[in-house]
Amino acid sequence: MTPVALAGVIGLATFAACTVTTRVAVRPLERAMLGLARTGRCSGTDLLAVRLLPLGIASLTILVFVLPAFARFEPRGLDESAGLPILAAALLGAILLAAAAWRVIRDLRATRLLVRGWLERARPVAWLDSNAFVVDTPEPLVAVTGIVRTRIFLSARVLAACGPAEIAAVVEHERGHLRAADNFKRLLLRACPGALRCGSHDRALEHAWSVVTEDAADAFAIRRGVEGLDLASALVAIVRLGPAPSLDAPVSPFHEGDDLERRVRRAVDPMEPPEAPLALGLLRAVVLALPLAVLLTAAIPGTLYAVHQFVERGVAFMR
Repeated sequence: MTPVALAGVIGLATFAACTVTTRVAVRPLERAMLGLARTGRCSGTDLLAVRLLPLGIASLTILVFVLPAFARFEPRGLDESAGLPILAAALLGAILLAAAAWRVIRDLRATRLLVRGWLERARPVAWLDSNAFVVDTPEPLVAVTGIVRTRIFLSARVLAACGPAEIAAVVEHERGHLRAADNFKRLLLRACPGALRCGSHDRALEHAWSVVTEDAADAFAIRRGVEGLDLASALVAIVRLGPAPSLDAPVSPFHEGDDLERRVRRAVDPMEPPEAPLALGLLRAVVLALPLAVLLTAAIPGTLYAVHQFVERGVAFMR
């Protein structure tokens, strides 16, 4: 195996090992963030950061340790072999990356097909927004699509059921999703490598992220001058039309069907954002410190040589 091929195998094996072990290590952080999210005391960005932390640390480890160490210290012209354990770990790393890439491709394709299907029977409504469209659908559709080229879609049933002030509230809510780049963040959440996913725990984290981002979009609309009563009235009117459509794509709907009462109460009686607890500051510091520690460690003289020696001994041991 050439040095380049061996570096690739070691890189993939390192990716698999780091993502799995780091995910186990950050589970307490995720649980703590989940607890704060349930009381509205952390943001969607906080939840996204802790969810992506294993992927970030694994990527940094490869980019600042493994590959630079091989490039600098691996002898040229030597053929070395990797044992089955390392090859198995490399295969797992390749599967994780391929699965994540496939999820991104699948979600982008699903979004494109959704938008294409809606545009075929949609009409623009420039008086709402330059990128707003009304489309005939059996379900009460309200959603913002796209990451770069964004559009707001409303079903004709929603437009008929809501008054002008309620429609304005709906559009401002969707603009809140656009301002926060929630579709891109949702894509990142959905694309996390599969071995990092832990069933109900991950579903709870992703649901908490959706709840927090919906609250943030509601708050954005109210800050932009929307009356809370109009926002609450729009929520009730749209829910009465029937269940929201199931959209298996990274798009931001107006409601997802299970948080009506809480959102109506918050809209009618807006509360001051709760003061960030000390625990949140500590959690944010840990999330920031972990990747920073990786970068600082790489800057210590002799670290790359030590990493190369460690990897060489590991490869030799597992042949």
